[in-house]
Amino acid sequence: MLALLDRLHDLTRYEGFDVLDLRRAGPLVRDRALSGGRPLYQDRAGGFGNAQIAAMMERLKTEELPRLELELMSR
Repeated sequence: MLALLDRLHDLTRYEGFDVLDLRRAGPLVRDRALSGGRPLYQDRAGGFGNAQIAAMMERLKTEELPRLELELMSR
């Protein structure tokens, strides 16, 4: 990972890169990274947009379940 960041800096002279492995990130982190980040590479057109939508839906689903459980337990 450090080699990648070094190479990106060499190419761009920019030091503000924040690299994240989206496959290992949790739903909230993945959603925040994709909604506020910009891709360096897409393997196909629309891939980033599709990943943004999937991450948002996953986060909403994981937020909703605990709320529903609490609501059901309070009845």
